[in-house]
Amino acid sequence: MDALLARLTNDGHAVERAAPSVDFEALLRDFTRVVGYEYARAMPWWLGGRFTKKLALDFGILRKTGDGPLREGALEGASLSEAEYKGAVERIERASRAADEFFASRDLWLLPCSPSPALPLGLCGREVSTPKGPVSYTRYLGAYLAPTAALGTPALAFPIGEGEGKMPIGAQLHAAKWSDRRLLSLARDLRLDARAEH
Repeated sequence: MDALLARLTNDGHAVERAAPSVDFEALLRDFTRVVGYEYARAMPWWLGGRFTKKLALDFGILRKTGDGPLREGALEGASLSEAEYKGAVERIERASRAADEFFASRDLWLLPCSPSPALPLGLCGREVSTPKGPVSYTRYLGAYLAPTAALGTPALAFPIGEGEGKMPIGAQLHAAKWSDRRLLSLARDLRLDARAEH
């Protein structure tokens, strides 16, 4: 990432450290709760009440992700009242408006896809070992991807290099809402292709 930022700066692009004014931890929690609520409401009526739908959600989908914010939030969301669901949606919309304000004075927002190179597929749902101790799989990856998806901005993921074991290192690039074509055009202009680095 440092090499990419240095290259963009050397190419004459204005680069600054900035992010939308959003509590991303709270946004991750609200996003996962909304997911759980909407999954539970979309389940067939014959599954019964909230408890049965919660079990179906956990065993049918979430158990594969392992413990972490996705599972915890979605299971909590499956039991939300309508008022609690609407509150979570309102907070997500506020965060989305903060992203609109951020992009009013910036073209793009660049950030990592994860805190490390890609993880092997076999780790899906398992704890990830880090220098600071084990971290749940969905916290490790979801903290970088779910909150940014909740903002509703178009995003482009691309490789920027390789890490240990030739696992790809990825970055994500966001632009203002409804500017998908402009995002692609700007990314092309910036030569955001790992092969351009060599």
